[in-house]
Amino acid sequence: MMNTEKSELEVLLEKHMEEENRYQFERFSPEDAKALGEMLYEESKSCKRTVGVEIRMNGESVYRFMPGSCNHENGKWLAAKANTVEMMGMSSLHVRALLAKEGATLEDKKMNVVEHGTLGGGFPLFLKGTGMIGTICVSGLWHEDDHALILRVLDRFIADKAC
Repeated sequence: MMNTEKSELEVLLEKHMEEENRYQFERFSPEDAKALGEMLYEESKSCKRTVGVEIRMNGESVYRFMPGSCNHENGKWLAAKANTVEMMGMSSLHVRALLAKEGATLEDKKMNVVEHGTLGGGFPLFLKGTGMIGTICVSGLWHEDDHALILRVLDRFIADKAC
């Protein structure tokens, strides 16, 4: 008899794919990036930790805010998460789960460990019918909380944008 139960990693991978399918935009402009970035920063204040935020479109930073207590390390993580999302076309936490399932490393995917990272807090910016046009990244919380922060704010942002 075959075991048809899914492993924890398979369930996690499905969850990340569902998130990436759910959080897509009909349209997204640099003005939207500014509004989303400011929402991420405002929401992060309730976490009692300073969070750096960067949104890229087509590889270019269109919004970046590093509050005073952020440091160089936060900036390096923002870049590493964005590079991973840009390279793989999925959230950095999704990449982490994928590598774990495959028993693979960043190097196996031809990704430099200095320039890429598989901690949560990097998310793809998708346009429906077009594909990935950018990244949304935060750094400053526990990496899974960075990911959750993005999802919470995307829920509100997309709902507000639909009005």
